[in-house]
Amino acid sequence: AKKLEEGNKLMAAENYTGALNEFQEAKKLAPKQSAPYIFTGLALISLERYSDAEANLKKAIEFNPEDPKGYSLLGSTYHKMRKDRQGLTTFGTGLEIEPESFEMLNKQGLVYKDREELPRAIDSFNRAVELKNDYLPARRNLAYALLDDKRYVAAREEFQTAAKLAKSDEERQ
Repeated sequence: AKKLEEGNKLMAAENYTGALNEFQEAKKLAPKQSAPYIFTGLALISLERYSDAEANLKKAIEFNPEDPKGYSLLGSTYHKMRKDRQGLTTFGTGLEIEPESFEMLNKQGLVYKDREELPRAIDSFNRAVELKNDYLPARRNLAYALLDDKRYVAAREEFQTAAKLAKSDEERQ
């Protein structure tokens, strides 16, 4: 646990190589637990070492197939690797485990948007927003997807809602 804490502090400081070293040490101390593999995968994603991240995240899922975090990160990794079909399958599995994951729905929507499957992207973003009305990334992504789909009035409304959310976020800080 101490190695994971140290690694997380280094991640927060954007010292991804240092964090990776701590997480790899944590894997040696707990080789059959998923958390060190998830954190190692996260550090590797930050270092843009996607194939290595993929291997670690698959191992995390193997050790704890009921943890949606592994699926969320692996789906994002596949998206970065342009393996969108695998990413969508992975997000689908993660959403079966945690259907209320507004963050995973948002990530799924981004894959659909990149594939120019706008109705599916809009559906994913809408579902994310329905689950967490003030989730700004999904609001913005929904607005852009609506704009790409030439639904200008709906896009304008979403952009206005996103702007209000961003302003209230700034006021809270």
